Amino acid sequence: MVADRDVVLSHCRGYTALRVVAGLLLLTVLVIAVLTAFQRLLADAQRIQIQATSMSLRTSVLQAHEQWFATGDRQQAQVLKKFAAGNVVVSAQGWPVDVQQPGGEADIRAEIHSAERCERLWRALLLTAVNQENGSYRAATYEGRCRFVFTDPHRRLNGEAFIDYSATDGRVTLTIR
Repeated sequence: MVADRDVVLSHCRGYTALRVVAGLLLLTVLVIAVLTAFQRLLADAQRIQIQATSMSLRTSVLQAHEQWFATGDRQQAQVLKKFAAGNVVVSAQGWPVDVQQPGGEADIRAEIHSAERCERLWRALLLTAVNQENGSYRAATYEGRCRFVFTDPHRRLNGEAFIDYSATDGRVTLTIR
Protein backbone atom coordinates (compact mmCIF):
# COMPACT_ATOMS: atom_id res chain seq x y z
CA MET A 1 0.00 0.00 0.00
CA VAL A 2 2.81 2.41 0.82
CA ALA A 3 4.48 1.58 -2.48
CA ASP A 4 1.28 2.43 -4.41
CA ARG A 5 1.02 5.72 -2.57
CA ASP A 6 4.63 6.69 -3.52
CA VAL A 7 3.91 5.95 -7.19
CA VAL A 8 0.80 8.14 -7.13
CA LEU A 9 2.65 10.99 -5.39
CA SER A 10 5.56 10.88 -7.83
CA HIS A 11 3.15 11.57 -10.70
CA CYS A 12 1.40 14.47 -8.89
CA ARG A 13 4.39 16.60 -7.96
CA GLY A 14 3.68 19.22 -10.69
CA TYR A 15 5.89 20.96 -13.24
CA THR A 16 9.62 20.93 -13.10
CA ALA A 17 11.55 24.20 -12.98
CA LEU A 18 12.61 23.66 -16.59
CA ARG A 19 8.98 23.46 -17.73
CA VAL A 20 8.09 26.65 -15.84
CA VAL A 21 11.04 28.56 -17.34
CA ALA A 22 10.20 27.30 -20.84
CA GLY A 23 6.56 28.37 -20.38
CA LEU A 24 7.54 31.83 -19.15
CA LEU A 25 9.99 32.22 -22.01
CA LEU A 26 7.31 31.31 -24.54
CA LEU A 27 4.86 33.72 -22.89
CA THR A 28 7.48 36.51 -22.99
CA VAL A 29 8.13 35.96 -26.70
CA LEU A 30 4.39 36.08 -27.42
CA VAL A 31 3.95 39.33 -25.44
CA ILE A 32 6.86 40.95 -27.30
CA ALA A 33 5.41 39.89 -30.64
CA VAL A 34 1.98 41.29 -29.75
CA LEU A 35 3.45 44.60 -28.53
CA THR A 36 5.53 44.98 -31.70
CA ALA A 37 2.49 44.34 -33.88
CA PHE A 38 0.47 46.82 -31.81
CA GLN A 39 3.15 49.52 -32.23
CA ARG A 40 3.11 48.96 -36.01
CA LEU A 41 -0.67 49.18 -35.98
CA LEU A 42 -0.53 52.51 -34.12
CA ALA A 43 2.04 53.89 -36.59
CA ASP A 44 -0.15 52.80 -39.52
CA ALA A 45 -3.17 54.48 -37.91
CA GLN A 46 -1.13 57.68 -37.51
CA ARG A 47 -0.16 57.61 -41.20
CA ILE A 48 -3.78 57.08 -42.22
CA GLN A 49 -4.87 60.00 -40.05
CA ILE A 50 -2.27 62.24 -41.72
CA GLN A 51 -3.41 61.05 -45.17
CA ALA A 52 -7.03 61.82 -44.25
CA THR A 53 -6.05 65.32 -43.14
CA SER A 54 -4.22 65.86 -46.42
CA MET A 55 -7.26 64.68 -48.39
CA SER A 56 -9.53 67.00 -46.38
CA LEU A 57 -7.29 69.96 -47.19
CA ARG A 58 -7.22 68.97 -50.88
CA THR A 59 -11.02 68.67 -50.93
CA SER A 60 -11.49 72.11 -49.35
CA VAL A 61 -9.05 73.71 -51.79
CA LEU A 62 -10.91 72.14 -54.73
CA GLN A 63 -14.28 73.27 -53.32
CA ALA A 64 -13.00 76.84 -53.08
CA HIS A 65 -11.72 76.62 -56.65
CA GLU A 66 -15.07 75.25 -57.80
CA GLN A 67 -16.94 78.07 -56.07
CA TRP A 68 -14.60 80.64 -57.67
CA PHE A 69 -15.18 79.01 -61.07
CA ALA A 70 -18.96 79.09 -60.60
CA THR A 71 -18.99 82.85 -59.95
CA GLY A 72 -18.00 83.52 -63.55
CA ASP A 73 -15.54 86.35 -62.73
CA ARG A 74 -12.26 84.58 -63.39
CA GLN A 75 -9.93 87.49 -64.12
CA GLN A 76 -9.20 88.82 -60.66
CA ALA A 77 -8.77 87.81 -57.06
CA GLN A 78 -11.93 87.75 -55.04
CA VAL A 79 -13.32 86.96 -51.62
CA LEU A 80 -15.50 83.90 -51.17
CA LYS A 81 -17.88 85.09 -48.48
CA LYS A 82 -18.48 82.67 -45.63
CA PHE A 83 -16.62 79.84 -47.30
CA ALA A 84 -15.93 77.16 -44.71
CA ALA A 85 -14.90 79.07 -41.58
CA GLY A 86 -14.20 82.51 -42.98
CA ASN A 87 -14.05 84.79 -45.95
CA VAL A 88 -11.46 82.97 -48.05
CA VAL A 89 -9.52 85.06 -50.55
CA VAL A 90 -8.77 83.33 -53.84
CA SER A 91 -6.23 84.40 -56.44
CA ALA A 92 -7.02 85.31 -60.05
CA GLN A 93 -6.36 81.63 -60.80
CA GLY A 94 -8.98 80.61 -58.22
CA TRP A 95 -6.82 79.08 -55.49
CA PRO A 96 -7.13 80.05 -51.81
CA VAL A 97 -4.35 82.45 -50.82
CA ASP A 98 -5.51 84.02 -47.54
CA VAL A 99 -8.43 84.59 -45.22
CA GLN A 100 -9.88 88.06 -44.93
CA GLN A 101 -9.13 89.64 -41.57
CA PRO A 102 -11.80 91.42 -39.48
CA GLY A 103 -10.50 94.79 -40.74
CA GLY A 104 -10.89 93.63 -44.34
CA GLU A 105 -7.17 93.14 -45.06
CA ALA A 106 -5.99 90.18 -47.07
CA ASP A 107 -2.98 89.30 -49.16
CA ILE A 108 -3.83 88.22 -52.72
CA ARG A 109 -0.35 87.18 -53.81
CA ALA A 110 -0.14 83.53 -54.82
CA GLU A 111 3.30 83.04 -53.28
CA ILE A 112 2.97 82.64 -49.55
CA HIS A 113 5.82 83.84 -47.36
CA SER A 114 4.03 84.06 -44.01
CA ALA A 115 3.33 81.22 -41.60
CA GLU A 116 0.43 83.27 -40.23
CA ARG A 117 -1.27 83.17 -43.66
CA CYS A 118 -0.77 79.42 -43.77
CA GLU A 119 -2.27 79.03 -40.32
CA ARG A 120 -5.28 81.19 -41.27
CA LEU A 121 -5.83 79.08 -44.40
CA TRP A 122 -5.58 75.86 -42.37
CA ARG A 123 -8.17 77.04 -39.86
CA ALA A 124 -10.53 78.33 -42.54
CA LEU A 125 -10.30 75.37 -44.91
CA LEU A 126 -10.19 72.54 -42.38
CA LEU A 127 -12.37 74.13 -39.70
CA THR A 128 -9.86 73.13 -37.02
CA ALA A 129 -6.92 74.60 -35.22
CA VAL A 130 -3.41 73.71 -36.29
CA ASN A 131 -2.75 72.04 -32.94
CA GLN A 132 -4.75 68.85 -32.52
CA GLU A 133 -5.12 66.30 -29.76
CA ASN A 134 -3.36 63.37 -31.48
CA GLY A 135 -0.49 65.42 -32.80
CA SER A 136 -0.15 68.87 -34.19
CA TYR A 137 0.77 70.59 -37.39
CA ARG A 138 3.21 73.48 -37.36
CA ALA A 139 2.51 75.98 -40.11
CA ALA A 140 5.54 77.23 -42.02
CA THR A 141 6.46 78.41 -45.49
CA TYR A 142 8.73 76.65 -47.92
CA GLU A 143 9.63 78.01 -51.36
CA GLY A 144 6.55 80.23 -51.56
CA ARG A 145 4.03 77.66 -50.39
CA CYS A 146 2.51 76.54 -47.12
CA ARG A 147 4.05 73.60 -45.34
CA PHE A 148 2.23 71.94 -42.46
CA VAL A 149 4.72 69.81 -40.56
CA PHE A 150 3.23 67.07 -38.41
CA THR A 151 4.73 66.74 -34.95
CA ASP A 152 4.09 63.38 -33.37
CA PRO A 153 3.94 63.59 -29.57
CA HIS A 154 4.07 59.78 -29.24
CA ARG A 155 6.94 59.32 -31.72
CA ARG A 156 5.10 56.60 -33.64
CA LEU A 157 6.42 57.63 -37.04
CA ASN A 158 10.01 56.76 -37.85
CA GLY A 159 10.48 59.87 -39.98
CA GLU A 160 8.77 63.15 -40.68
CA ALA A 161 5.45 63.95 -42.28
CA PHE A 162 4.30 67.17 -43.85
CA ILE A 163 1.60 68.53 -46.15
CA ASP A 164 2.51 71.17 -48.74
CA TYR A 165 -0.02 73.54 -50.28
CA SER A 166 0.84 75.64 -53.32
CA ALA A 167 -1.49 78.60 -53.87
CA THR A 168 -0.13 79.11 -57.40
CA ASP A 169 -1.64 75.88 -58.73
CA GLY A 170 -3.74 74.51 -55.84
CA ARG A 171 -1.58 71.43 -55.45
CA VAL A 172 -1.70 69.65 -52.10
CA THR A 173 1.03 67.07 -51.60
CA LEU A 174 1.70 64.75 -48.70
CA THR A 175 5.17 63.53 -47.81
CA ILE A 176 5.81 60.87 -45.19
CA ARG A 177 9.45 59.87 -44.81
